Amino acid sequence: MNPTTDLRHLRVRLGPAFTARPEHPVPVRPALACPDITPRQLEVLRLVADGLENKQIADRLGIVDRTVECHVAALVAAFGAGNRTGMAVKAVRMGVV
Repeated sequence: MNPTTDLRHLRVRLGPAFTARPEHPVPVRPALACPDITPRQLEVLRLVADGLENKQIADRLGIVDRTVECHVAALVAAFGAGNRTGMAVKAVRMGVV
């Protein structure tokens, strides 16, 4: 058998259940929806999750430390975390990074 034959066989065995569309479409995002963050914040988030400190992130992205601090503060708030570690853990669990 080849994949096309297998698919036809499945259609015959399952009938309408095979081709029926779900009544409620599956959401694109997981149950724990990712907060809306900017592309730059996503870059910062990935680097925080990699364990980099603010100064290292700033140097890597070519921005000043204070800008990194602002991004981290916004990310912590967006993820509803108490600190940067909690934010990184939530982001990893949600599949953001």
